[in-house]
Amino acid sequence: CEAGAIERAKVNLEETQAAAPPPPAAVGGGGEPPKLPPKVSPDGGKESLPEFNAARDKLVRLLRGAVRLGQREIETLRNAEMKRRAARAISSTERALERGESPLPGVRAAQRGEFPTIRLPEEGRLTTDDVRVLRDRLYRTLGSEQTMTAANIEEALQALAFDGKLPTEAEMMWMEEIFGPELVEALLGFRTTGQRVRQTLLEIWNLPRTLLASFDDSMVLRQGLFLLPEGAPVGRALKAHIKAIGRAGADEINEVIRANEWYNHGRAHGLDLTLPSLGKGLGGREEAFFGAGSWVKRIPIVGKGVEISERVATAYLNKLRMEPYAAHAAELRRMDAGFDAFKELAENINILSGRASLGRAQALAPYLNGLFFSARLNWARMQMPFRILRQVPNLETAEGRHLAKMLARDVYGMYAGIAGMIGLAAAAGVAVVELNPKSSDFGKMQVGTVRVDPWAGQQQFAVLMARLISGERRTTTTRQDVPADAMDTLARFIESKFHPALSQLLTIQRGETFVGEKLTAKEYAKQWLPLFIQDIQEIVDGTTPGMAGALGTAAFFGVSVYNIPGVPASVL
Repeated sequence: CEAGAIERAKVNLEETQAAAPPPPAAVGGGGEPPKLPPKVSPDGGKESLPEFNAARDKLVRLLRGAVRLGQREIETLRNAEMKRRAARAISSTERALERGESPLPGVRAAQRGEFPTIRLPEEGRLTTDDVRVLRDRLYRTLGSEQTMTAANIEEALQALAFDGKLPTEAEMMWMEEIFGPELVEALLGFRTTGQRVRQTLLEIWNLPRTLLASFDDSMVLRQGLFLLPEGAPVGRALKAHIKAIGRAGADEINEVIRANEWYNHGRAHGLDLTLPSLGKGLGGREEAFFGAGSWVKRIPIVGKGVEISERVATAYLNKLRMEPYAAHAAELRRMDAGFDAFKELAENINILSGRASLGRAQALAPYLNGLFFSARLNWARMQMPFRILRQVPNLETAEGRHLAKMLARDVYGMYAGIAGMIGLAAAAGVAVVELNPKSSDFGKMQVGTVRVDPWAGQQQFAVLMARLISGERRTTTTRQDVPADAMDTLARFIESKFHPALSQLLTIQRGETFVGEKLTAKEYAKQWLPLFIQDIQEIVDGTTPGMAGALGTAAFFGVSVYNIPGVPASVL
């Protein structure tokens, strides 16, 4: 800690003496920042500062040569350092009281500094010039919109480089984006055995969901359905995500997103982007791919399918969020909108694309997603119909009206479009539509014995509310209204949202599936198949070959399609 304190003091001294203007704010998140001005030596000559790559590589080498301290050694160092700090605080307090001053600044100064987690080698330590170069890249990359975040990351960087204090997962995420994956790879080497085991167990538990969500393009009409009314931005996202089938294409899309002039602005206001990152852990992935660990991707054929599926889905949803944000943010800027309007815009786009924040429970997202299939998606769908009410107090402002129109078009306009499509199908005799909201078939198109649910998760919430309010449910077999206990209704709804692994355990315990079918080896094996393949099998069993082709295409892009044999047959 003594060496770290000396280096930190030298960095702070140089900052005080330099009196140089702050670096210009970066535009967007991409591009190579301009080089720093040369360093002036004491004799007036100009000395070159280290190149960014050289300074970064030096930090990586320093970390690779470090050793993680054992718990007993950490406690010993912590106790010794606490004694030194207490002595400094007491001495500072006595001097301040003698001068008639407040002891607070001195006590706070004595408390500063990080306790080490790793022991850094004495050779190859970072110099003040190295830190200056890394700090410059940090602030230029994050731009003026994220100055406070940059300050936090600078503090974490100094604590790491000088004191051996490991950064948090969130800090590692930012460091990877700014300094590259090599740095985070070195940091991940210091994870404890418990942390490694926890990560592996979570990935294994989430494997069934990952397999269910792979081998299709379901993000288009499942998570992305309610942003389709945005038009041209969605078209660009659809066109771009096809490139993500190849790794090089996915990398190109990510760089284009980072280079967007609204990239830093969006992130500063809460736009949730899941760009590839080692440091993000499970929380940085799309929910469906929490089980897509590196070991899964090494499985022949299956692993490659999972990898491509995750790449395509992530690229599409990132592009889908970035493009509409950029378009609306430009409009809001012309209206001279404030911070709250941009924050509301980011939250709207997150919710419309199934990426709602869980608030204080956000840190628990990987664990909540161990209980439910898609916790954030379900929370987004619950909020979405009422989101426009937040704009009612702001309708007297231009930005409030703009955000209200956006939600009206994207949410209620899409509702109207789906209802119109269903109505036309029923009028043309192509499908039968159930209009009773107490039936699980409410709002779905019935083609043969096949059900088509185009509502992207909204229909189930409507049926739940109708049953809870009325105390009744309509059966799909006899079409009769029967009493429905509120607790049983709610319990069954929650179970329908359970994580696949948890559902499998309940299925084995009961000896039957969620829909009441007897559990057999074939039925159990079927639960491990991707949803698209399950849908295709059910479609073929329940309708004509021509219709099966059309419905299979819809299922590939995320429309829920399933078969209930013999209950009830439609006109086809």
